[in-house]
Amino acid sequence: MKHLSFFRFLLFLLLLAFSGCSVLRSAPAMLTSFLPKRDLVKEDRERAPFHGYWVYDAKGYEQLRHDYKKIYVAPIDISNVVHQYEKRFGNPERREDRIGEAEELAQYFQQKLILELQSDRGKFLEVVDTPGPETLSLRLALTHIVPTSPGVNIIGTVAGFLVPGGGLVKLAGEGSIAMEGYVTEEPSPLFPLEQFNDREGQKVSAFSLKDYQLYAHIRLAIDEWAMQLTELLSTPAEQTIEDSDLLSLDPL
Repeated sequence: MKHLSFFRFLLFLLLLAFSGCSVLRSAPAMLTSFLPKRDLVKEDRERAPFHGYWVYDAKGYEQLRHDYKKIYVAPIDISNVVHQYEKRFGNPERREDRIGEAEELAQYFQQKLILELQSDRGKFLEVVDTPGPETLSLRLALTHIVPTSPGVNIIGTVAGFLVPGGGLVKLAGEGSIAMEGYVTEEPSPLFPLEQFNDREGQKVSAFSLKDYQLYAHIRLAIDEWAMQLTELLSTPAEQTIEDSDLLSLDPL
């Protein structure tokens, strides 16, 4: 096992040199007004694999989840992304295309969460169609979406072979996505029991077809968030939810 970890570490360093990717994870996104108490959210890697996390009463909240056993997953909010696109894109057709793509990502995120919560990973929580008494509500927003730029990544890949350090060009083509979320209960929907935020970019890899697709990396980040959030909602307060791996060996 130690030999495998050492091999992965060496491969990680080689991929960094090859691709020009940063050693660091994506920087946190600026928090928005979506979180009811955003000033309380801080990094807490002992519990959550996110840039920010906060819980009102860890043990009390854990007991509440066991007592209620029901959760409503609200449609994912994209109002901040829409506002950004309205300012960024002067061309109405391109703006509407990007907004439509963001809506599809939001629907994908909601469905992935529901599927994860309904799987064995979700354990004791039942997903319900409407919020109500003795039901937790999971409310999420996508606050930042930058699609991967396939054209820039093609140039960066070629430059990486021909020019020392040319792979740095790929940095300009990397996509990223940010989310914020909180759990609440009726009849006080704006009093959060738990809050979190995170931002993810592309994984380090020598070659991946995801580098040449607009939303492949972003969908992978959403998949991992869905699993992590489900574990967060289904595990004891003292359990650490592990972060995803920066290194990807999957060419697809």
